[in-house]
Amino acid sequence: MNTQEAKFILQAYRPGGEDAGDPQFAEALAQAKLDPELAKWFAEQLAFDAAATRAIKEVKAPQHLRDSILAGRRVIEPKIWSRQPVVWAMAAAILILLGIAGFWVKSRRDWTQFASYRAEMTRAAEAHGKHVELESPDPAKIHAWLANQEVDPNYVLPARLSGAAAMGCRVVNWDGHKAYMICYWMQGTNHMDLFVAEKRDFKGAFPGDKPQFATTEGRATASWSYDAKVYLLVGQGPVDEKFLRQHLEPQGVAGVQSGQEWVSACQSLIQFRAGSQNTQNLAGNFF
Repeated sequence: MNTQEAKFILQAYRPGGEDAGDPQFAEALAQAKLDPELAKWFAEQLAFDAAATRAIKEVKAPQHLRDSILAGRRVIEPKIWSRQPVVWAMAAAILILLGIAGFWVKSRRDWTQFASYRAEMTRAAEAHGKHVELESPDPAKIHAWLANQEVDPNYVLPARLSGAAAMGCRVVNWDGHKAYMICYWMQGTNHMDLFVAEKRDFKGAFPGDKPQFATTEGRATASWSYDAKVYLLVGQGPVDEKFLRQHLEPQGVAGVQSGQEWVSACQSLIQFRAGSQNTQNLAGNFF
């Protein structure tokens, strides 16, 4: 795990120490002990989170707020409202603060599920035993086998991976859901595993259409989403981030920043549907 990935996970760590025993944070916490710069950043994050938490807790409702609100429902004359502007203003402020606090906590923990999924799938790619359940280079057979496993076998490959030779596939269970893995050979013995999951299975955030690169469990990974699917590519053996970028980043898009610009700079895709391999020239729709 590198520093950037550790920061990504530790952003969801609660300042009260409730997550100290959570295995999802174990590796990131260990990295913070080894990296002084990361440790300093983490300490500052915890201090900020603790200060924000204290500030929210210090906001107290007026002593007679409940009675005033209930009494307000029985008031008919407009002049009564003018007698209680401070009470109502404080009530509105409290509701706004509670809303902000809820959004703040939710947004800071949004990526936890995807980070856990990425780590779990990376470990699954390295699992001992039979690497794939179906051994076949035939996309039609892979499609048919996946359909029998009660998963949606319609997935999309980036154009520059279209020349990869499939070795087979398998289904992986995670967090009560199903994802599937397709193993590919690239340029001889370079081995990559592509995991495909449904967007609807993620309660929090997940990557957009521009690939996100990271080192996960010691492996180079890239993740992105397209249509209803979330994709995760895990490099094996000598496959590093540079290799993944060469096969996922279209030429001439080094300066691209936004996801929309990225999509506009992209080329064709290979789409597998109806049990056969169909090549569609959809320039500009995918990378």
